Amino acid sequence: MLKNENIICASWVDWDFIPLIMHHMMRGLAKHNRVLYIDPVIALTSFLTYQTGRPYLSKKMRKWRDGVKQAEENIYILPSTHTCSVWTQQAERPN
Repeated sequence: MLKNENIICASWVDWDFIPLIMHHMMRGLAKHNRVLYIDPVIALTSFLTYQTGRPYLSKKMRKWRDGVKQAEENIYILPSTHTCSVWTQQAERPN
């Protein structure tokens, strides 16, 4: 049994979504440890391609702006921001 450790969980589902197995595991681990639960990342390009999900994406951006929050005893949520930036490169034209 782990005790007095710092545990990081990078998840594919938001903490405040439907509780799944990783939520239950993190709650169990949080009884004797500190847990940092990282919500999944979003791509900024999602605002362009996922128009029906804009309210969800806006909510995620607001959470990111607010920073780390304590969800329960010994469980802290890090709302992650984008990992994919839009990179543009100008193509070279042949002479």
